[in-house]
Amino acid sequence: MRKSLVWALVCITVAVGFISCGGGGDTPPSGDSGGNNIVTLYGQFIDAPVEGLTYSSGTVTGKTDGTGMFKYISGQNVSFKVGDIILGEATGQSLITPLDLVKKARNDVNATADDQMTVNLVRFLLTVSTGTTKLTIDSTTDDNCKGKTLLFDQFIDTFSLPAGITATALVSAATATTHFQTTLDSVLQTTSQTVSDPDTNLIWQKTDDNVKRNWYDAATYCENLDIGIYDDWTLPSREELQGLNSSSIYDQIEGTHYADLGGGQYAGMYWSSTSYDADQAYHVFLGPNNAEGYANKSGWTNLVRCVRENAPATVTDPATNLTWQKEDDNVKRNWYDAGTYCDNAIIGGYDDWRLPSRTELWGLNSSSIYEQIEGTHYAQVNGQYVGMYWSSTSYDADQAYHVFLGPNNAEGYANKTGWTNLVRCVRP
Repeated sequence: MRKSLVWALVCITVAVGFISCGGGGDTPPSGDSGGNNIVTLYGQFIDAPVEGLTYSSGTVTGKTDGTGMFKYISGQNVSFKVGDIILGEATGQSLITPLDLVKKARNDVNATADDQMTVNLVRFLLTVSTGTTKLTIDSTTDDNCKGKTLLFDQFIDTFSLPAGITATALVSAATATTHFQTTLDSVLQTTSQTVSDPDTNLIWQKTDDNVKRNWYDAATYCENLDIGIYDDWTLPSREELQGLNSSSIYDQIEGTHYADLGGGQYAGMYWSSTSYDADQAYHVFLGPNNAEGYANKSGWTNLVRCVRENAPATVTDPATNLTWQKEDDNVKRNWYDAGTYCDNAIIGGYDDWRLPSRTELWGLNSSSIYEQIEGTHYAQVNGQYVGMYWSSTSYDADQAYHVFLGPNNAEGYANKTGWTNLVRCVRP
């Protein structure tokens, strides 16, 4: 039996972009003293993602977060260092590796992964960091590197680290080369199979797999997708798909485009994550006319193109100028551990996070950015309440307030050591 399809043709006259160039709620500078437009974009430093690097691009500075993410001013260079040890600089772009720093330093686009400078940079990063699939440079190591300099462009056999940086033995050139080649392979796969939209900070799957799925299987496909260094793909919203059709990268996207096949059949339909009602969801045709429709989530199948947001997980409240962690890590902690978590967090290039006060959590629930906040919302499940977040405000010496994420501002208080709640950090 032919499945029923309700569709409509929707035309829009301007590009739709729901994520600003600043991303994550940050407001980029609107211009410089010469009246020029300044656009702030996001990139990732990859030798495996490196957390804790200090970066600078024009007036934009910060530290890379847990995904290696940094901010840069479009058209300008971005430099990286650990303490006072300068790694180098590269032209701002969505992905930067140690090799890009070497190419810039040598003014040679043909510099290679086995260049002595590249190898020594990777050896340094692997030695002063912890982890393998993600490299973390902690504050102690950063402090140990202050007041020190290091020349990376020297013979591999004579390269050594200044005294006092770390007790860890310098990683061998062979280990560094093998590690970095794996990184480059992942980066190559990423750049060849994805397309970045500079106007929205969204990264799109370049070519879909030409498999039609129901809505639920489509969402699962994106959640499980790995392309190069990225594994955080999602099903795009209706608005994001419409924005893709009118974007500057439209011609780079490969797939089945809108076509009327006759007999009530149409080609080029892609699922969105946006529900029409409980049983149906919107799909958008790949094509500049932004034709769209909706269909049964389980009984209808469409093509799938996944997307990811290349911006840090922060949202800034324009009324209070507070910047919030957009999505919590879904880990419950006691009150003391919650404070430590925020004190040590590096999110969106910032390292000055703290536990919010009771009043600030109330304000978040009634703010204009409430709908952008992701996490566990207030609910009663099997007689238990969920969606409680610690505040920094004490009720007495042994107890502190927690506030539910929800417009009703429900709250309570609990023992600081014996009770655990979710945590959402704020700055400044």
